[in-house]
Amino acid sequence: MKNKFFVVVGAPKAGTTSLHQYLKQHSDVFVPERKEMHFFSQPEVLNTYYETDGMVETMEEYVSHFSSATETQICGDISPSYLYNYASAKRIFEFKPDAKIIIILRDPIERAISHYLMDVREGHVDAELIEILKNKDKYPLCHKEYIEVSMYEDQVNEYLNIFPKDQILILQYEEFFNQLDENIHLIFDFLGLKPMKLDLSKKANAYKKSRFNFLKYYRKYKFLKFFSYLFPKSIKQLILHKFIYKSADKPSFEVERSLMKEIFYK
Repeated sequence: MKNKFFVVVGAPKAGTTSLHQYLKQHSDVFVPERKEMHFFSQPEVLNTYYETDGMVETMEEYVSHFSSATETQICGDISPSYLYNYASAKRIFEFKPDAKIIIILRDPIERAISHYLMDVREGHVDAELIEILKNKDKYPLCHKEYIEVSMYEDQVNEYLNIFPKDQILILQYEEFFNQLDENIHLIFDFLGLKPMKLDLSKKANAYKKSRFNFLKYYRKYKFLKFFSYLFPKSIKQLILHKFIYKSADKPSFEVERSLMKEIFYK
């Protein structure tokens, strides 16, 4: 790939989807419509309960996703699995040693809760969070997604050890969205982009709760997915967010928060 290149490596549930929506509005940025290709985090990322069908597996296929970029555009890959699966750092460096790396970190407890609530809403998990926290051996993959993914120190250090520090931008989720316009222009400067007015009015993946309980069956019984193929992705998203999900207050998780404080801040 001859184009300049950047990668938003994570963390999951730390605003990467919103950033994808913002950056693709810039005329000098090319990001594939498909977010989260997870190319550089394979095979590690396959150790999960999420669907892995259709992941980009070959270099030829990966590069083809950027074939529509113009010569002057900077190309970007936004895949939050690259931070936790930090063997990705070396693979990205081998592919493009001058790549710019963007890391967004979120309060580990808030990130873990947000991740859990997403999994419950989408039918991946039906166990209580407190049960998962107290039974690591029973729920190893859940524990990985909620606790281990939130332990950032070694993950970030892997990138700092491989890439020059001036090629890495680390942002705090809370500060990023509190001063969104200022931080978007910080990213522009980091990527060498000209200033441009973007529509920053929408934040992706705000917490919503399912109105129905059928999604767990949708995930469990694959034959039901036939119905999802009847609609384009844009229509499916409209149906989900207008008719299936509803806005709701997040549960407090007071006991779980206390337990996670002991884990993260001991």
